[in-house]
Amino acid sequence: ADGVVGDPRAAARGRPAAGDAPRLPGHRTRSYAGHARGGAALGAVTQAQPKEPRQEPAGVRPPAGLFASLQRLLPFSTLLALFVLLSLASPHFLTRQNLSSVARQTAVINIMALGMTMVMIAGGIDLSVGAMLAFCSLLGTMTLQAGWAQPLAVLVAAACGLAWGAANGLMTTKLRVTPFIVTLGTLGIIRGLTLLISKGLPVVGLPASFSWLGEGHLAVVLPVPLVVLALAALVVYFLLMHTRLGRYAYAIGSNPEAAYTATV
Repeated sequence: ADGVVGDPRAAARGRPAAGDAPRLPGHRTRSYAGHARGGAALGAVTQAQPKEPRQEPAGVRPPAGLFASLQRLLPFSTLLALFVLLSLASPHFLTRQNLSSVARQTAVINIMALGMTMVMIAGGIDLSVGAMLAFCSLLGTMTLQAGWAQPLAVLVAAACGLAWGAANGLMTTKLRVTPFIVTLGTLGIIRGLTLLISKGLPVVGLPASFSWLGEGHLAVVLPVPLVVLALAALVVYFLLMHTRLGRYAYAIGSNPEAAYTATV
């Protein structure tokens, strides 16, 4: 009635109490202190003691936030170091004309890199962007040479890039081909078509007003391509951080299976 299991005196002598299971031949009975006190004591005997966490000495491991900060600042610090070295190597590097030329030349590549950033965040890759730029630029300038208006020529170039991008995306998603293989194939196709259409010759006879996009300045000192790059960077930042498209891109690039399960 008081929760005692079996007979304490029988348990102390090693004999089975009334109601216990019969012993097998040759089997020895081990007495426990908890056998005469009930299930609570028996549970206390068999319960595993939790292990205390291992204490590491302070100052051995640097904080995790320090490594994250260094990784974020590494590209900027490398660029700053390169800037200082080039300034010391040549007295003409810090001139206004040279800096403006560098800004124009790098702006086009950086604009392409913004689009590639979204693709890589989503876990993809595109090797055909360089050839695509040449092909779209060729068609756009040929329409200008034919006498089309500049907005129409820009739309033709943009539509051409949209068509090639859609082709790469459809072959990747519908045919289940790796993006590396798809874009490697379209790289050769687009480059070959560009050479066939242009016959290896540059497009000349463009309107003088069109060169303002590549050679003009805003506020006297700001190259137009650099301003376009800054606007494009703001647009990409807004898409990635404040739209559903950006959240889906991060989700797919982080874990495609989990994104599929979440109906992304």
